[in-house]
Amino acid sequence: MTIPNFTDIHTIPTGTYVIEGYINDDPNLKFDADIDSGTNFEGKGAESGGLGNLAKPEYTNKTKTVSKILEEQKQKQSH
Repeated sequence: MTIPNFTDIHTIPTGTYVIEGYINDDPNLKFDADIDSGTNFEGKGAESGGLGNLAKPEYTNKTKTVSKILEEQKQKQSH
């Protein structure tokens, strides 16, 4: 089980929330996420090379925005 450790959560002057941390008690497995409440909480993230290397190759380029997930859910409900 992957357990996140959040090292910093703050808001920058544009109103974007920034969350930083690492997983599995390993500071070399760092991540950060930027979330903007003004865009329906669309966000972007980044990870350290060590954390990125843990991702399965078939999932590395399959991230989805909040808008895309909501669109897919709406399509499923209409069928």
